[in-house]
Amino acid sequence: MFESSVKGAFANHVKAGNLKVFVQFGPDKAVPYFKDATRIYDRLKSPEDRQVMDVIFRQTQLARPLAAPPGTPADRVTALRKAMLSTLADPELVAAAAKLACRIRPDVGRRSAGIAGKILCDAAGADQKGDGADRAEVILSE
Repeated sequence: MFESSVKGAFANHVKAGNLKVFVQFGPDKAVPYFKDATRIYDRLKSPEDRQVMDVIFRQTQLARPLAAPPGTPADRVTALRKAMLSTLADPELVAAAAKLACRIRPDVGRRSAGIAGKILCDAAGADQKGDGADRAEVILSE
């Protein structure tokens, strides 16, 4: 679950002590809001384990991605990106997010495409070896 989801939909449960996040799946850093939750990436034993977990969890870096189909004309992609950035800068949306203590951090273009490409490459590599799903089950059960 994303930090923004916990802060928004479940904030009262966290404050009341009825909900405790006990594991974090994000690949790059601990989320301070989740306090002492165990980071699964800290428990991985090999680069291969990290690659398998990246296929599953790296998508969290994209949070809530929007994409256009391959072959979309460049001017259409530019217009879609501009419209999305304009929407995310809307003062009412920004104010509503601030009330929920949620940050809006849009990421468009090459970085997002690079993350998506890496996820797909890692998935294809694990699938070719035939051990991705089996290894993920072992890692998550340890």
